[in-house]
Amino acid sequence: MNQKQDEQLCATCQCGKVKFEAVGRPIVTASCYCASCQEAGRQFEQLASAPPVLDPDSGTTMILYRKIEYNA
Repeated sequence: MNQKQDEQLCATCQCGKVKFEAVGRPIVTASCYCASCQEAGRQFEQLASAPPVLDPDSGTTMILYRKIEYNA
């Protein structure tokens, strides 16, 4: 198996109620510069204890992964 396929990204919200895991290589990593994403980023950044959302050039970074369903 390719080492890149073993990449794993785990994230959770500040309260801990929402968690997700992404495994494997992303399909694409990009930045969006549309007015809607920039405004949403500014609004998120105004929330208490919010981390930076907008990149230094005002873009919003996004990472797209393929959806994989596991049968338990």
